[in-house]
Amino acid sequence: MENRSMRACALSKALIIILTLWALPVRGDWCEPELPRRASALVDHVIIISIDGLRPDALQMAETVNLRALWEAGAYSWSAQTVHPSSTLPAHASMVSGVTVEKHGVTWNGYEPRRGFIRVPTIFSLAHRAGLSTAAVVGKIKLLHLTPPDVVDFIDNPSPVAVAEEVAASAAAHFAAHRPSLMFVHFADPDVAGHRYGWLSGHQLESIRRVDRALTLLLDVLQRDDLVARTLLIITADHGGHRRQHGSYHIDDMTIPWILVGPSVRSNVLIQRPVRVYDTAAMALFALGLPVPEDWDGEPILEPLERNLTVGRTADRRRWLPHLDRLDPMTGLSPFRPRGWSAGLGRPLQAKSEVFLEHAAVHDDQQSGLQCPSGCLFTDHALLHPDGSSAHLDGLLDDGKDMLGTTKDIHQIHLEGDAEEIGISPLAEDLDFIGIDGNDAIPNRLQILGDAIARAIGFG
Repeated sequence: MENRSMRACALSKALIIILTLWALPVRGDWCEPELPRRASALVDHVIIISIDGLRPDALQMAETVNLRALWEAGAYSWSAQTVHPSSTLPAHASMVSGVTVEKHGVTWNGYEPRRGFIRVPTIFSLAHRAGLSTAAVVGKIKLLHLTPPDVVDFIDNPSPVAVAEEVAASAAAHFAAHRPSLMFVHFADPDVAGHRYGWLSGHQLESIRRVDRALTLLLDVLQRDDLVARTLLIITADHGGHRRQHGSYHIDDMTIPWILVGPSVRSNVLIQRPVRVYDTAAMALFALGLPVPEDWDGEPILEPLERNLTVGRTADRRRWLPHLDRLDPMTGLSPFRPRGWSAGLGRPLQAKSEVFLEHAAVHDDQQSGLQCPSGCLFTDHALLHPDGSSAHLDGLLDDGKDMLGTTKDIHQIHLEGDAEEIGISPLAEDLDFIGIDGNDAIPNRLQILGDAIARAIGFG
């Protein structure tokens, strides 16, 4: 791996010299240290499918087969928003970089080789730094501005304005042969038809059906190679359009569909929260177990996921929790906790809140207790293990009481593993919550572990 990195770095330096001689802009992040992955990646593969110029209402009117099946099998938004200008290259730059146009600086909308490549980190560069394979098949040559060859292992533009069948065939063949961790696939057809015949015209609706039929090639590969359960699809668009144009703040230009389908995504869910085109990049990194840069505008869309998951950011660890008013009235627990988990207490917990910890343990004075190397649910009443065992924590978090409440045998709660892996603000490699008697009560509830824990448990 080290020799490979050294060779890649040497090649990058050679490219820098060549491009400098050509007076082309270059990026300075080519020899960055390898980016670590979280242990909790959702999937092995993420495929982003961008359908150029696709309006949500056009998608619903087109009577598609594959696309309809995908949004019904996953989560979707018909009110996602793109950036301004609502044009192909600036919007796709936001889609892969996670930031606004003002930050990434791609304001032009044509193929202009003298401008070089996008100058900010993208999903391609960050995935490449983590040692993941990347690929891009694009239907318009101008999108090559977003795919530097040093960070995209496979790049194909079948023709300057390729039709859906060409794009899908190339993407399917490469995925079948190489199975990249991250693939970006761009279809140009609806935008071309919109400019020529008008948005929502019969010709444009037929172009959407053409993309839908072409997608069969890629979906068949996932099905044939048994990769459906290991792949997340994000299907969206760069912009909409009205009459025969786009690029403005017009609602039909700015509104795009956003579809998420794959493991851990609940089916047929209408996403309620606002979605932006740059959230696509953040969602892709999150699914692959990569941290989302803190200066990105995009955020992972976690609302439709089946269970509580940790969101990793480079300098800000956050934990996603369902709203407390959505607790199950019978168990007092969140309906989003992992399937098959049992409370194991023989009574409703009436928990005020809960959080999923990837690594956790509860110990008594003799350091024996419940171990959770594969993760446990931590509520304000108990630490719950997937096998049904539990450690009772009644009163542990009750304000104004002895810190150990009614459970005197509990000596400490220990969250095992690297702080970044468990999604806690990295106060230390090993985080301990230790209590001996009431005199050691910690103000502000769990402050010793940082405000992140208090917020995660629901008391902050």
